Amino acid sequence: MLILLLSLITYGQNSIYVSVGTGLSIPMAESEFTDAFNLGFNLHGAGTVIMSRNFGLRGDLQYNRFPYDESNPDFSGSFTATTLKFDLLAGDFSGGSANPYAVFGAGAYFLSASSSSGGLTISSSETDFGIGIGGGVMFKVSPSMSLYGETQYNIIFNDGTAKGYLPLKFGLSFKVQ
Repeated sequence: MLILLLSLITYGQNSIYVSVGTGLSIPMAESEFTDAFNLGFNLHGAGTVIMSRNFGLRGDLQYNRFPYDESNPDFSGSFTATTLKFDLLAGDFSGGSANPYAVFGAGAYFLSASSSSGGLTISSSETDFGIGIGGGVMFKVSPSMSLYGETQYNIIFNDGTAKGYLPLKFGLSFKVQ
């Protein structure tokens, strides 16, 4: 995938964007996950190559953190999902003032969980495969900068189950070529 992305960048007049942002992350699937963790936050960055008027490829790095449910005062901790994904974007990238798009991606999800109770802390981590599907919109504010909002439902396949969460992302995207 990386070789394909690099070859597409060097061929033709492709637009390249670098994006950074933040937002909220909502635990959505597997009752043990949604019962144990609350609304969290995310930080993300991406590099996108717009290959044509309607398609783009993106490399995406995200950090999502979910705090432990505070309804039980005897426990504390958190769950984090750091993702490295490649996404396919489909939409109208013709340069209008508002550009909606759909996104589908797949990649590695680096998961880490920790919990503390009575001075004892337990931690675990693993790496799993996952996918994401969603959409967003970019609002052009200058020839080289856009504001964006995006959501992408993420499904992580681990231990015979699937965890799901929904990041609500917003940020800035800068055209570098």
